[in-house]
Amino acid sequence: MEKRREEKRREEKRREEKRREEKRREEKRREEKRREEKPARSPDFNSVDFYLWDHLKQLVYAAGIPNAEILHKRVMEAYETFRHRVGVGI
Repeated sequence: MEKRREEKRREEKRREEKRREEKRREEKRREEKRREEKPARSPDFNSVDFYLWDHLKQLVYAAGIPNAEILHKRVMEAYETFRHRVGVGI
């Protein structure tokens, strides 16, 4: 009886380890796919883009955002504020 319990425990341990290994492999595949989709040094972004996004982010997240509707409203307001500045043609 005790022997059977021990065997069941070992089998369960093996199954759990197999599940963990499969999960690690899946996470690794997802990470590799993300890297392929967007390289670390993408030429699509430049310093102006980073400035723009940083500035918009500061305007949008100046206060808490309770829901998606407010988030959308703040993004649009921040965009309009930035767009109307002199010398910025977005």
